[in-house]
Amino acid sequence: MLEQDQGFDLVLCDLMMPGMGGEELLRNIDRRWPELARSVVFMTGGAYTPAAAAFLGSIPNQRIQKPFQPIALLSLLQRALRERLVRERRKVMNGSNGASQH
Repeated sequence: MLEQDQGFDLVLCDLMMPGMGGEELLRNIDRRWPELARSVVFMTGGAYTPAAAAFLGSIPNQRIQKPFQPIALLSLLQRALRERLVRERRKVMNGSNGASQH
């Protein structure tokens, strides 16, 4: 899906999945679409390995513990979208500042 369209506001990703885990998925997204990597939100049931805990501790991405209430997910999504808007505004402002200096 990401191969065809990277215009997602957020990517909800389970930390522990069969085949490709959340850490590997984030590495792949970060390598190909670094701006999208910041928009990955991890869901976890809390039963994860020490390596997974270290991974979560090493990244700034939002996360939510399962099971979660719909209001908790809504709050997390609002916070993550707000952060993305701030990044986008900074990007636009930095671009316009650079253009006005020429």
